[in-house]
Amino acid sequence: MVVMSRERSQLQKIARLYYIEDLNQRQIADKLNISMASVSRGLARAKELGIVKISIADAPDSFHDLEVRIEQRYGIKECVVTPAFERQENTYRAFASALAEILPRVVHRNALIGVSWGETLKALGEELQGVESLRCDVVPVIGAMGTIETGVYPNSIARSFAERLGGSSYLVNAPAVLDSEETAERLVRDSTFEQVHDLWQRIDCAILGASSLDEETSVYRGGIFSSDELESLRRAGAVAATNFLFLNREGTVQDHPLSGRIVCLPENHMRRIPNVIVAAGGPGKSTAMAATLRSGLAHILITDATTAAELVDA
Repeated sequence: MVVMSRERSQLQKIARLYYIEDLNQRQIADKLNISMASVSRGLARAKELGIVKISIADAPDSFHDLEVRIEQRYGIKECVVTPAFERQENTYRAFASALAEILPRVVHRNALIGVSWGETLKALGEELQGVESLRCDVVPVIGAMGTIETGVYPNSIARSFAERLGGSSYLVNAPAVLDSEETAERLVRDSTFEQVHDLWQRIDCAILGASSLDEETSVYRGGIFSSDELESLRRAGAVAATNFLFLNREGTVQDHPLSGRIVCLPENHMRRIPNVIVAAGGPGKSTAMAATLRSGLAHILITDATTAAELVDA
């Protein structure tokens, strides 16, 4: 459509006054002796005709394209990509900064947050800042394991998060991995475990990691699973664990003899949580993370740029 030169001149004048001279719509209307509605329509028309072209200058370390591609590929609500650093502690600090920006948007004041286990979650709990006003309470979503001394211990991690969120932490004193499925079943059916069940059903947001199933993982280095047990999981097709739910490459939860011995938030409970945030990254993690994202358990991902690029190609 050909736009008359007089109309185009008017649109250019409106756009120039608004975008370059910073006049508001009322001032433009008074200056040109037209209605505010005409100014508003003129600005919209100027964009439609290409008289006004708006662009956003991304920061040098913006990873917007990667984020969008991961969101679309895995069907998650949001992906936040941070720079990849040589030193792991810097990556953790960047993850914590991203989490501090996300939490006020996805949880309400006095919400109940569930946290899992692992080195990434430990670091996030220590580095998280600026969210004290949320006043959120925190509960572990898995039983006790690891050692208190290292800080990689569910109750310690929950306490660390609660301190930074301005809330209180609950304890889950049952062991995470028991000797037999029968023992685990008796424990979770016991009346003393009812409070944990009630808390787990009230969780508003969960923060989890994603672990591979090799000898580099925390569960092996921490003595939770033996090399033979990890090999058994791999033979069964599992490539990842998130809160000790074992997943195959397609993201399906794998049934395995170890699963019945573990005290953790059940899969059906986790799928009812409105926002599950997975924070993970680093060498060798992309396969496990892709499986976790395909599982549909995660809604929001925080990862580093190197791992994000691998996830796009996975």
